[in-house]
Amino acid sequence: LRGVGFLDSAGTRALVLSYADAEQADCRLTLLNACLLVRQVLDLAGLLDRFGMPPTVGGEAAPAAGGSHLRRADPGRC
Repeated sequence: LRGVGFLDSAGTRALVLSYADAEQADCRLTLLNACLLVRQVLDLAGLLDRFGMPPTVGGEAAPAAGGSHLRRADPGRC
């Protein structure tokens, strides 16, 4: 999702439908490189786990498995 700086309900719906299509094909859809604003939308919708993303805590990505951390994205730039 690098370069995606905005996600509304239509974009969220497209991702959910794509996830369902992948699931029907016995595949897994994982989202990568989402900026903070996009992560927050997915978090509010309760979709981070579905797309294989760690939860957002206090405006930042929570620590990933193994203790590594994702850096907070600049809120003004995605």
